[in-house]
Amino acid sequence: MTASGETGSGTIRVLIVDDHPVVSVGVERLLQTAEGVDVAGHAESVAAALEAVTALAPDVVLLDLTLGDEDGLELLERLPTDPSAPRVLIFSARDPMVLAQRVLSAGAMGFVQKGSPIPVLIDAIHRVARGEVVVSHEVEQRLMQGLRGGRSAEMVSALLSKRELQVYDLLGRGLTTKEIGRRLEVSAKTVFTHRSHIMEKLELSTAAELVRSAVLWVEALR
Repeated sequence: MTASGETGSGTIRVLIVDDHPVVSVGVERLLQTAEGVDVAGHAESVAAALEAVTALAPDVVLLDLTLGDEDGLELLERLPTDPSAPRVLIFSARDPMVLAQRVLSAGAMGFVQKGSPIPVLIDAIHRVARGEVVVSHEVEQRLMQGLRGGRSAEMVSALLSKRELQVYDLLGRGLTTKEIGRRLEVSAKTVFTHRSHIMEKLELSTAAELVRSAVLWVEALR
């Protein structure tokens, strides 16, 4: 984690949370061209990011969802939620069609894909700092479709708990109930209970339907 110095009045202080230093430095250089934006610091892990939020008091956290072996959603869920807390803008290569509902429900204010034009990112930072929700038009339309019914991938994310999503993901990757239990350090009975809850929430009738649905989920994340 590194600090970038003091900012002027009215400047949006951004904390970049990404486990690839090359990406963080590259994004910082791009943001240096933006009026009213200053990079307050960098963090590469959940723990470092939590420390940086306390030490640097950023206005916006620019968060990648993949932090080595950690999940950016964990940070999102652990950040403070009081009015003075920073607003979170997801900046990820992962599919927003799959994850937008999940991250918005967890407290993020927006989702911008890596590779988007820099003016799009800068505009999103300004809008999130003002308290606006930022997603692409395509994502917005998909979210509305999900609210009207069906079981789109982002609605799956919203329906399942964090632990249920972990079980669902591992099922889709071909692990058995016992293997999932060992991976998550819980009993096979606990995994079976999670499986039952997932089937109930997703309105699935058989174990085969559950596995097929989980495989499609994993494929959508790739």
